[in-house]
Amino acid sequence: MDLNNFVDRSQTGRMERFGGHTVHVQAMARNQQDETILLLLQGRSTDVRAAWAMFHEGTLRTYRDPYHRATGDVYVKPNPKTKLLGGDLEMLVAHVALFPATVAEWDGGHFYTFGPPHFGAMCRAGLPVPILPHWEPIMWEMVRSDSRLGSRLYRGWNCVVYQVTRDPALWLQAMAYPKWRKQFTYEEAPHGKTS
Repeated sequence: MDLNNFVDRSQTGRMERFGGHTVHVQAMARNQQDETILLLLQGRSTDVRAAWAMFHEGTLRTYRDPYHRATGDVYVKPNPKTKLLGGDLEMLVAHVALFPATVAEWDGGHFYTFGPPHFGAMCRAGLPVPILPHWEPIMWEMVRSDSRLGSRLYRGWNCVVYQVTRDPALWLQAMAYPKWRKQFTYEEAPHGKTS
């Protein structure tokens, strides 16, 4: 998954200073409990690694890491068209429930998504409900219109992240509503036509 598709690279990172180290926060997303879901840092290698260590120790003053077991050392290949601000290293802290390859093993009641096409991959990996590929736009519309299924994270910078429930009962109940039921067809409707 290429995060460059979901981070707004037209925006410059926010410069932050932590214990004498200066880094640029290129992207960030937190939930309503102020827990960090995604943190993308840029800068000089020593500064970024110091901020990284402080984040995992819980001493970074702006961000919290409640997911010591659910975050990992995820390195991001920088967008080749993007100049790294003030340094030579870009590093990402991301919740495992943001990656299709790991969300199937995640025991939480939700996953995180940037939206299509990432949303479809997350649904297929994380929902215990069979999902046909052409259902993705319908289900994404459902998430954006029904707060029981999902909601945009409370705080963010240079990216938009949603939290989506993995509860199959909620999904099946919503899919049975008359508004949505007729749209869940086995075959994709001909181009330009709706059910």
